[in-house]
Amino acid sequence: MHKLVIVINGILLFLSISCSEKRAPVVQEQPVIPPPQVTPVPSKELTLSLSPEKLRTAEQGYPVGPWDTLQITVWNHPDLTKQTIVRKDGTIYMPLIGDVHVEGLSIQEVQKLLTEKLSYYIKNPMVDVEIKEFRSRRVYFLGSVNKPGVYSLIEETNILEALSLAGGPTMDGNLAGTFLIRSNKVYPLNLFNIVKYGDLTQNVILLDKDIIYVPSSKDMKIFVLGEVRSPGAIPFQNELSVVDAIAQAGGTLHSAKIGKVKIIRGNLSNPTLINADVDSIIDGDLSYKNYMLMPGDIVYVPKTIIASWNQIIEDIKPTLETLILSPLQATLQVLIYQQAIEATKNR
Repeated sequence: MHKLVIVINGILLFLSISCSEKRAPVVQEQPVIPPPQVTPVPSKELTLSLSPEKLRTAEQGYPVGPWDTLQITVWNHPDLTKQTIVRKDGTIYMPLIGDVHVEGLSIQEVQKLLTEKLSYYIKNPMVDVEIKEFRSRRVYFLGSVNKPGVYSLIEETNILEALSLAGGPTMDGNLAGTFLIRSNKVYPLNLFNIVKYGDLTQNVILLDKDIIYVPSSKDMKIFVLGEVRSPGAIPFQNELSVVDAIAQAGGTLHSAKIGKVKIIRGNLSNPTLINADVDSIIDGDLSYKNYMLMPGDIVYVPKTIIASWNQIIEDIKPTLETLILSPLQATLQVLIYQQAIEATKNR
């Protein structure tokens, strides 16, 4: 584990250096901890989102937002060439075409949109758009990172680059179980897959007030849900089998379809589903495997035959939200308060 964390942090350092060679470096303030009364944790109840496709990745480009300054050039039309600031409502004003909503679009998408609108007035317009100045964004790194705190970003920054600013994970940092909290929604992310497998679908662009929480591997759990007597989280331990986990959850109810147990493994947005015929395993049928569980696995004992992954999610999401989000929000509040107190001592 020690060697693995060293390798990961080395990769993060290499990536941050490589990115700085391609573009201006991310300007980083020293970590600034907000005072105790200022907290980024949403006051509203968090909800679990299993749709990371809604998050813009580094490959899709930075999403334009309010207060960004855009340089718009319409070639051979100096009267239309201008520098403009995106308004609070996400719009800009352009001569001829009026207000245009650009919030959430990439630079390429803004350029295409303006070209289409101007083509009604100009023959074959050539439009170029670039971000002249990014609005300052504050993101929060909490949990098992070497330099937790608040970071101000003034250019497009993805989560992997920002993680390098925060010093990378600590020795017990669980990158595979990372959470991104944005606008009261919690997105499970597997940052380990970015480093090990180059899974760029997880490498999202960070926005203002994003919270990135890297949990400790010491707190890794298994979830046993569905038709068991005591559904919930149990501490992970080595050599924990699916049958052992169900036993620790009090065993199954009479309504359980124990021949159709599912093990849900990996990121919840795109998981691996493993079928476990616990009925045959208990009967001693050696042709069926008593799977060993991994940290974060969800063992789901259904009441009926499961038709699809969407049906599983519909069944387990309310329980998962209770098991994951309530302690997560409490943990974030405690971490922020502790860091705020520490910052006050250091002043």
